[in-house]
Amino acid sequence: MWFYGVGNQKSRRSIMKRKRTGVVIASIIIGFILVAGFLFKDNITYYLGDGNENREEAGYEYEGNVEGEKANDDYVPVEVEKVKRMTFVKESIFVGEIKSVKKIEVGSEITAKVVEKMVEIGDRVKKGDVLYALDRDTIEKEVDRLKKSYEQAQASYRLDSESYSYNNKDFERIKKLYSEGAISKKEYEESERRASMTKLDVSKAELNQAKSEYDRALKNVKKTTIISPINGIVGKCLFEKGEFIPNSGAVAVIIDIDNVYVEINVTENIINKLHKGKEIEVEIDAISDKELFKGTIETISPLADEKTKLYPVKVLIKNDKNLIKPGMFAKIRIPMKTREDSFAVKGQSVIKKDGKDVVYVSSGDKAQLKEVKTGLGKEEYIEILEGLKEEDLVIIKGQNYIKDGTTIKVVKGE
Repeated sequence: MWFYGVGNQKSRRSIMKRKRTGVVIASIIIGFILVAGFLFKDNITYYLGDGNENREEAGYEYEGNVEGEKANDDYVPVEVEKVKRMTFVKESIFVGEIKSVKKIEVGSEITAKVVEKMVEIGDRVKKGDVLYALDRDTIEKEVDRLKKSYEQAQASYRLDSESYSYNNKDFERIKKLYSEGAISKKEYEESERRASMTKLDVSKAELNQAKSEYDRALKNVKKTTIISPINGIVGKCLFEKGEFIPNSGAVAVIIDIDNVYVEINVTENIINKLHKGKEIEVEIDAISDKELFKGTIETISPLADEKTKLYPVKVLIKNDKNLIKPGMFAKIRIPMKTREDSFAVKGQSVIKKDGKDVVYVSSGDKAQLKEVKTGLGKEEYIEILEGLKEEDLVIIKGQNYIKDGTTIKVVKGE
């Protein structure tokens, strides 16, 4: 059994005191919140409509304590922009793969071992730069051997030539004696055989063969360095140090990408609107969706493809910075129609109403609805063919919350 003494009674009084204090503090906080809400109730944010109820996505924000505008049921705050004049271009877009103007497969004329690989893939090289150094020792030894064979062939030819000269003179003497009946026919025929050119011809052929092999060996010494035939970038290196390079096939690939090209195929209604040298814009998404490159029409085929009935057109592109790489895809923009000095408004200001294109303009403190006829588009602007005047102030924000005759207040714009 538990008994409560004096100590327990004091503890209960302390607990009750703390509870009363908490109630008082909570009341003070609630009162402070109510007063603050009353004081700041006029600090209201307006969102001017583009039809998007998500405030962050809409992005159009006006705060009363910043713009000086407070909530008011008597008008709708709007932003306006004066009708602009712009040039609009209608384009046809074709897609093609980028290729290098020059692509050279470099080969070796001799079979030899690689002693030094001088470049790597991606290296920039100039015409005459060494790509591979091949083994010279084996070839130089071959040169020495063939040189000796050539010298021996030269000596043999000299001896045979001297022998022929002697035998030819002797044959003239024997021929005279034979005509006088002083010698036999057998002696005559033997002298004639010795004076024959056959042996000298064989000797000369052997000399020419030895010289040809020696000359080829001398040239092979120079071929132990494989060089780049053009300025460009190393696209492939197919052999490494210590490997044997054959005298057939490619050992490296050099590409020139200072100039690249795209081949597109155009339809019959476009081909006659193009001409050689015409400058056109080229867009390459892999590099930038904003930067445009300049291209020039290099060739136009007068013959359509038999299957597709399309005409091949080659577009040359300057690539000084080497940003464009073969294999990328390019969009070729060919202008088809140009309209200069046309009326233009923000595309977002044109809305559909009863199946018609309309805009609202500011007419004093009222919104006025105007039906318009639209044309070409350009980025965020659209061409207006009919329905507006140059001095019109078009409502570009807030237009989705008004109708014809609505009272408005311009809080931003001209």
